[in-house]
Amino acid sequence: LNARSDAGSSQAFHELRILDPACGSGAFLLATARVLSESQPGADPPSDATAPANEADMENGLFGLDIDPSALALAGLGLDFLHFRLHGGFDAAAASLHRCDFLDKRSDLPFNAPSPTRGANGPRFMPDPEWGAKFDIIVGNPPYLGFHHHSRAYRRQVLARYSVFDGKADVFYYFIERGVECLREGGVLGYVIPRYWLGADKAAPLRSFLAQETELVYLLDFDMVSVFGGRGVQVCVLVLRKGKPSSSHALKVFPAPNVAKIDDSPILTGLTSETVPGWKSFDVPQKLLTDRWVLVPSSERDLMRGLDAAADSSLGDVASVSPGLITGADKVRGDGH
Repeated sequence: LNARSDAGSSQAFHELRILDPACGSGAFLLATARVLSESQPGADPPSDATAPANEADMENGLFGLDIDPSALALAGLGLDFLHFRLHGGFDAAAASLHRCDFLDKRSDLPFNAPSPTRGANGPRFMPDPEWGAKFDIIVGNPPYLGFHHHSRAYRRQVLARYSVFDGKADVFYYFIERGVECLREGGVLGYVIPRYWLGADKAAPLRSFLAQETELVYLLDFDMVSVFGGRGVQVCVLVLRKGKPSSSHALKVFPAPNVAKIDDSPILTGLTSETVPGWKSFDVPQKLLTDRWVLVPSSERDLMRGLDAAADSSLGDVASVSPGLITGADKVRGDGH
């Protein structure tokens, strides 16, 4: 929302179309609905006569997709409860949930079969007659799945249609490209994703696509910081705006402070002014980003340039570096089991 305001969008919050393409049980949709119901930056507070209608319109602009019907049912119940708490009643049209594969371009989204309506009696999966319209904001935490989680047929028939395709690329790579496709010009995407793609060889097509086709706004880098308790994956938050970047545009990088636990409140409030209390940030000119990203402050970039200029050879001239054996057999352990 802040990224859209920064772009000069005068669109009212209740007119936004917002999508979570892998919504699961609806955590991001619920948080978005709460934010939209609490405030509308850049506009005068609505009168008592117009507030309920505007709030209802805000929720009507929320869309969630998932392939798991049980997760969608939980999302529907959560949205019902939130609507009841905000408005004192249930509304079957408060948001639209759809069971479908966001990545599959072979058929129209969402699926064509009519679905039950969600109301006080249970979940509903509502067909959206305006699916062809683009979205203003896409948010979410797409699945982190390696290539071996999908059949060869799926990789050939679905994933190979993407410019970031690589036979061993993680599924969230495709969620990023598909998300950009489904945004309106100037629309904003924000994902929580693993951070390893920032330097992975297999992510070179993805980095090139983002550098050329989007305006990279924020990167919150949680390197060496646990965000999901008990989970080993290290993540980042990527925020981008659809559209060609200007020659002077710079990505603002926020490396996470070295603390045991991250407090999200200063992050959410601080990005409005592009400063986060307790966090240091630096800018990286986007014109320097190609299929290889070096995300360091300008002083370190200058030092690296000096070292490159003074060196007679590089490590690649005298050695070959490659991964060890990768089987994809995640259940095989090295402790005797």
